[in-house]
Amino acid sequence: MIDAVFLAGIQLDNNKRFVTGIRNPTFPNISYTSAKKGGFVGQSVSVGNFSSYQIVMEWQIVGSSRSDLATQRDDFAKLLGAIIRNGTQSLRIDRSNGVDLQIDVNAVKITGDVQSDDTTSSKLLVEFATEYPFLQSITQQDEDVNIFTGGGMSIPMPIPMDMSVGGSNDVTIINGGTYSAYPRFEFFGPLQNPSLANITTGETLNLNMNLLTSSDSVVVDTFLRTAVLNPGGSNIRQFITGEFFTLEPGNNLLHLGAGAFNTQGKVMVTFRDHYLGI
Repeated sequence: MIDAVFLAGIQLDNNKRFVTGIRNPTFPNISYTSAKKGGFVGQSVSVGNFSSYQIVMEWQIVGSSRSDLATQRDDFAKLLGAIIRNGTQSLRIDRSNGVDLQIDVNAVKITGDVQSDDTTSSKLLVEFATEYPFLQSITQQDEDVNIFTGGGMSIPMPIPMDMSVGGSNDVTIINGGTYSAYPRFEFFGPLQNPSLANITTGETLNLNMNLLTSSDSVVVDTFLRTAVLNPGGSNIRQFITGEFFTLEPGNNLLHLGAGAFNTQGKVMVTFRDHYLGI
């Protein structure tokens, strides 16, 4: 199922280092509160939230001799130590179905005893800890939702003519993962009080301000719930109303509306497919 593992672009597995198992790879950690609920049985449980991800891998290290085994263990520890030495590093897991995943790792813990009979092989347990609770696709997607696209009629015109033919600014965006993706929206002017709607879920995000020129833009991060005006980098969170909506697994039909028509304003939707487990 696992073809290769990379940390900071360097492949961890080779002909002397093997992943022999991954513990509980199906779901992120969940935080919730609970309390006793009346009577003698039952409890009240709050709605759970995904809090972080912990990936625990079992590794087999082999060497051609005792000396080589010690060298292989040292080399492996040096690669993993980059997380502590350099800070957050990207962990990439290539899967046999061709859907490769990545996640930013913030800390690592290595455990494993050295036994007297470890002549050419030993086992290590590696725990990767993350802040972001979801694995993501390697490929980032960038999709434009324009204020107006299409329109016009084909040549030659059909008889009788269909006078209802026109443009559309609805765009279908596909999240190919197993969980809701948190996109980044970048609004480009000119736009007057624009709103971006996920018609599929019925949610709308409103930007209650005007972007006067094409050099004006607002970046909205739906995970951090921030809004920044460029140029300048000003915090304009107070001008955002509605929902910081996500992209559900499958098709999401998005619509950009604004108070005045123009052919230039748009929103760039940037995201990666999100996955709950390996």
